[in-house]
Amino acid sequence: MTKAEVHSAIKRVLQQAGMQPRHRFGQNFMIEPSSLEAIMVSSQIAADDWVLEIGPGPGNLTHLLAQRAARVLAVDIDRQLLPAAQAALASHSNITWLCADALDGKHRLSASVLKLLMEWAGGRPVKLAANLPYNIASPLIVILLSLAWRHYRRLPGGVHFSRLTFTVQLEVARRMTALPDTGAYGALTVIIASMAQAQLIRTIPPGHFWPPPQIDSALVEIIPQPDQAEGIRDFGVLETFVSQMFSHRRQTIRNALRHSSMGLPPPIVTQAAEGQHWLEKRPGELHPADFISLANQLALSSQ
Repeated sequence: MTKAEVHSAIKRVLQQAGMQPRHRFGQNFMIEPSSLEAIMVSSQIAADDWVLEIGPGPGNLTHLLAQRAARVLAVDIDRQLLPAAQAALASHSNITWLCADALDGKHRLSASVLKLLMEWAGGRPVKLAANLPYNIASPLIVILLSLAWRHYRRLPGGVHFSRLTFTVQLEVARRMTALPDTGAYGALTVIIASMAQAQLIRTIPPGHFWPPPQIDSALVEIIPQPDQAEGIRDFGVLETFVSQMFSHRRQTIRNALRHSSMGLPPPIVTQAAEGQHWLEKRPGELHPADFISLANQLALSSQ
């Protein structure tokens, strides 16, 4: 399909739903065929793949996913748009639709989504392929990585995510893939790098969406690494620790530990920090492996 044909198809679904794109749901629908295909190529969708799509909107990407994958789970918050998208793609029998908010707050997947995802996947590897609503992208990716960590550590409630491919604001994409000691390097970078390999695949201009956003976007690929997951004692402790350290990013790690609100008694902090050569550095100077090392010690010391 051409860009004009994709745009027309989206408008027909919206007309059927009796609505226009909703800013509050982050609805900027991808209309550029080359960017849609880039998601497909990076996702490496095969005939036996099970794919999660968050924010399918009118189903323009969902259609492509259903053509190539074994199963697609499409989750959207919009109760008005989802039935119209479902009707438009009724010929695809391999799509499971769920109308739900993907997140319950900022730190967990909603119970309905997690329950269906685990039942639907049944332990199989799952790929995320999505033009994500930008207002939930960062916390969602961290949550999915935490579920992958649980799977790789053979803990209850895990989901075997093998690849995450999605669009996000260019600024956020740069934070997800930044190097240490750069302006974009922060808590999000470290948490992702601790569990996975992340790559910014390509930038996407506003004109590839309708309505066009006011910022550039990017396609990001994240591949969880089982060996890295095995090296993390407690993903929740790591996430909290990294966030706390970067909330004091101008301080040294030693001082940031003292001023953090992790609730650790001073003796535990002192014991965990003993002998670490990088404690006088600032958070932005440390590599993800350094954060993992201290977070592991904190997790062990607090048991």
